[in-house]
Amino acid sequence: MEKYFNLKESLKINKHSIILIVSLIFVFFIIIVLFNLYFLIHQKANNLDTDNVVTIEIPKGANFKEIVQTLDKNNLIKDRWKFILTAKLLRKTRNIQAGKFKIKGGINYVSLVYHLANAAILQKRITIPEGLELTEIAKIFEEKLEIPADSFLLNIDNTAKFDIYYKSVKSIEGFLFPDTYYFSEDAKAEDVIQKMVNNFKKNISVDLIWDAEEKGMTVNELITLASIIQGEVIYDSEMSKVASVYYNRLNKNMRLQADPTIQYIIPGPDRLLKRSELRTDSEYNTYMHRGLPPGPINNPGLNAILAAIHPDTTDFIYFVATGDGHHTFSKTLVEHNHAKNKLKQFRKAMKDSLKNLKSEQVKNDTITSR
Repeated sequence: MEKYFNLKESLKINKHSIILIVSLIFVFFIIIVLFNLYFLIHQKANNLDTDNVVTIEIPKGANFKEIVQTLDKNNLIKDRWKFILTAKLLRKTRNIQAGKFKIKGGINYVSLVYHLANAAILQKRITIPEGLELTEIAKIFEEKLEIPADSFLLNIDNTAKFDIYYKSVKSIEGFLFPDTYYFSEDAKAEDVIQKMVNNFKKNISVDLIWDAEEKGMTVNELITLASIIQGEVIYDSEMSKVASVYYNRLNKNMRLQADPTIQYIIPGPDRLLKRSELRTDSEYNTYMHRGLPPGPINNPGLNAILAAIHPDTTDFIYFVATGDGHHTFSKTLVEHNHAKNKLKQFRKAMKDSLKNLKSEQVKNDTITSR
């Protein structure tokens, strides 16, 4: 029995000794790691001036060895092994992202590793205003990111590819949500479209879709109406009133007679329409066809969509521009014609004023030249 207790005590001592030894080894290891990190924090990774900023690109799929080579090639590290050691100590060898980065000269090894692992990749800020057509959005990205405009148009009918599962929707036109975006310089058309569609779904909740469906509208009809409202209105405060006019006309089976639907099918920038253009043969021509056109004519913003879901309650069935960006709303054709005459008078006055201004300028230029 005594031998048994001696053996038990001996095992206890050995166990404590092992724990002590392991603890000492662990502490010693931590000290070495901290010492190395302290050394690497206080050592510059490169010999570049602190005012010098270098832009590098780490390609997609690059492994850690290739990343080290890229840094070395751009003179951003003077000792490969110290950079590798730092990345391993910080356990960041798998965290370095692909993309373009700005790196300052004189940065230390630890800061360089953290910068590559955690810094935001260089991105371009691109703002898409409300009411642009897909072709106009494509041109912006062609200019800003050098994405071929045609690559956007190739995707126009592929709604399932971008998770637009509303059955009534046949085109991505109308679902590229206007906003300010940040894109990496290597973004593709598909990346841009998906991000904008995701933003649409983020802003237009299921509850809003249900509100539209309660009015007997499909998602396609809702966004189509919102796009017409967006095309008609400059000031958001008028959107719900314009929406009420269109609902009233639809309920009375009247043609919408919306100029933006004609401008959508005529090449070139928006302008005053000619009478002959109102007879353009197209299912988007709301002067010739009753009801809504087949799909959206631009990509409307949130306010236009909300106006299409929650229009004002009015008796208005006409509206016409006042010339200053606002509109006059009318219940009868007589009132509407009176408002149209006022607009004609306003435009004539502006034209005469411009003509007189040019005439005065010519006189002054003549006098000055004598």
